[in-house]
Order: sequence, then structure tokens, then C-alpha cells
Amino acid sequence: MVSIRLLKRTSLSARSKVTAVISLPLLLLYIACTRSNINTGNKSKFLSAASSFEDHMNMYRNRYKYQPPSTSHSNDELCGRAPDFQTYFSKSLRDRSANDEDKTIYTLFFKEDKNNATPTHDTNSNANVTGTVVEMGAFNGVQESNSRFFDDCLGWETLLVEGNPRKYDELVINRPHAHRFNYVPSCTEEEEVAEKTILFDRAIHTNAGLADGSVETSYTHDNVTGTSEVPCGGLTKVLLDIFPNGHVSFFSLDVEGSEPSIVRELDFDRVYIEIMMIETFNNFCPKVAKCESRDEYRKIMREAGYIMFENMVQKSDLFIHPLSAHLETAKMKGFVPSNGNYKAIRID
Repeated sequence: MVSIRLLKRTSLSARSKVTAVISLPLLLLYIACTRSNINTGNKSKFLSAASSFEDHMNMYRNRYKYQPPSTSHSNDELCGRAPDFQTYFSKSLRDRSANDEDKTIYTLFFKEDKNNATPTHDTNSNANVTGTVVEMGAFNGVQESNSRFFDDCLGWETLLVEGNPRKYDELVINRPHAHRFNYVPSCTEEEEVAEKTILFDRAIHTNAGLADGSVETSYTHDNVTGTSEVPCGGLTKVLLDIFPNGHVSFFSLDVEGSEPSIVRELDFDRVYIEIMMIETFNNFCPKVAKCESRDEYRKIMREAGYIMFENMVQKSDLFIHPLSAHLETAKMKGFVPSNGNYKAIRID
């Protein structure tokens, strides 16, 4: 798992390592194409890497209905003035987060950052980097959206994934600045190559989910809206293609009980997610009762070395990477990890 291995590395920070791994082939590709003394064999190798990226993007467009960002950001009327953004945060759950998740995350971790940027966790660097946000279970991109503020108001690069084909067209229209995908990111790359599909509820509400029997949703026993076959594939490859340095500032995951299947397929050795918010309870996963899906994703995140906080955000668990500066922020603001320990558990 990434954080465990990263904690054992000494000379280079986690994000720098990921950036180095991803950026070096691109640099060499540039050299290969511009300098005549690079041999033909190396040229073919680097050009092949570029071709693989193009193959990925073509597959995303054809199979996952991928839509790249189509317009620039200009939303002063929607958002209001920085840094408080009162106009935006006064909106109802039909236009933003249902439980103030967006405002909570922004206020706790990003409001005081220079230019609303995410600070690097490398204590030897004074550089700031633009934020990146992922929302899994994006619905129509507006109602109960945890990412819209960061996308429309802060101008962060944004990746949205929605499995419900009935809502995806609305998502494409409502969130033109984001990278948008219509698929279920819970399968292996081998299953993706085999073009595996998964049944998904075609409900018009935010509680639609997988309809393959793996989880229980509001429509499991009385699905009057029907189901659709949705393509299934991996998530790590998509994250690296959209964010080449592997860095995600904030990841919101709300997929109606399928959370373990998503985090299980994440390769934490290749992506550096600073803050991950996972919905922790709903009608089928009560707060005070045992819930297998919640226990399972918590175990996966704990073994990945993440520090969990149960009371920062309503109805969600918050996980902070042990190498993120946001962990110190949480400590300074008086938040106590669920296990009372700010140190990551080492798993050999």
C-alpha cells in the first residue's frame, strides 16, 4: 500500500516521487522527438508510451462516454467573493453539498491557503500547486455535489464519475469545466479489457446504485425504474491519465454501499490522495449498527496508512494521508483521529 511504502522512503517526498515517475517518460519523449542523436529504438519506446495514452483516451471516449473540459471558469455570480464565497454557500442541497461537506472541507483545509491552492506536503518546498478534486457518485453534477464548489469557484481541475446513464447527460451539461466519465470504476484492468459491464439502477434520485446484487439499494427489491448495463473498469489508470503527477487534493466517494469495491481497486503506490471523504452511513448502513461495507472500506484505508476522522464531516468518514500537511492542520484545530493516534499503522 502506498502510504506504508512511502513512510519507508527517505530521500524524496511522496508527491515528488509520483511526479518523477510520471514526468520522466514525458521528458524523455520530448528529447527523443527533438534531438537527432537519440537512437531509433528509444524513440519507438517513448512514442509507444504516447500512443498508449492516446489509446486510453480513445477508449474512454468510446466506452465511458468521456467528455473533456469544454469551457473556462467564470463564475463570480454563482460563487460570490473570495475567500468566504457567501453566495455559493447560501445555496440549498439542490445546488451544492447536502450536509455542508464542501464548506467544511474548504474552511478546514483550503480557505487559508494562498490563492486557494493546495500546499505541497514537502516541507522543503515553498511552492503551491493548483488543487485537484475527484467526485465518485457525481449524480447530475449539481444536486448534493461535493465537488462543484472546488470546480466552479476555485477553478480546480476536476474529475467526475457517474454510473447512472439516466443522469449522465445532465452531468455533462451542468459541469462543463470538468472531466466527465460514465462508468463503474470497480473492476480490474483485465475485466476492463474483457469489456465487462455491471447492472446499474436507472433511478432519477441520488440513491441509485449497483443493481447486480452485490449491494442493497432502495431499488433492490422493487426496481420499477429498471436497470442498465454500464461499462466497468479500473480507476487508477484514469486518475493517472487525467492527473499525470498522480496527485489528488480532495476525493469525495459516495456510491451507495459500493465504496469498498472502489477503494480496493485503487493503487495507492501510484496515486497520492491527500484527503478522502467517504459517506459512512445511509438507510442501509445505519450509524449505530454494524455495517459490513463501512467496516471493509475502513480496513482498506487503515491498511493503506490513512488517518481516519469520524467527526469532521456529517455522515462521512474523512481520511488524511500521513504525509499530507493537512494532517498537521487537523491536529492544530483540535481534531482527534478515530484511533487516537496521528501515526500511520505500519503493515509489513
